[in-house]
Amino acid sequence: MLKVKPKEIWKLINNYPDYKVSNLGRVKRFSNGRNIRNNNTFSGKILKPIKKRKGYLVVTMYVYGRKTRKQVGISRLVAETFLGPRPDGYEINHKSGIKKNNSRYNLEYITQLENHRHAGELGLSSYKLSEKDVKEIRYLYADGYGSQDKIAKEFGISQMHVGNIIRGKRW
Repeated sequence: MLKVKPKEIWKLINNYPDYKVSNLGRVKRFSNGRNIRNNNTFSGKILKPIKKRKGYLVVTMYVYGRKTRKQVGISRLVAETFLGPRPDGYEINHKSGIKKNNSRYNLEYITQLENHRHAGELGLSSYKLSEKDVKEIRYLYADGYGSQDKIAKEFGISQMHVGNIIRGKRW
């Protein structure tokens, strides 16, 4: 039996009818596919999160109607369940910068650029380039300074990265 934390709200997860996610970032599977409430306890099992390489937490869930399992990000489950569908062109951001805090109140949808800026403000960014560098790369290329390869060597990045910056796919 599971103890409910104060102010914890559980909701069914779309496309995973045997699972619920809470506003505090916990995920559970119903025992035998049933959910029974009895004096602040629930039948079922809280899933143990797995920490992925970049620090994000995932849980392993069975895909409805199949016998296959899938690892799903907890932040995605919480955001889609409590914030609604992710708008096109937006990402999930952890407001505090702490990837293990998947509380509904720590998550928001923002653009990739806003997410990079936010990470930079918190000192979490691993990016070599500043916004000023990106503008300079675009200016140099437009001004005919040299090839993408030449610009890449000057900034210590790959030619593909320069191409993505010029086409607006990055930054």
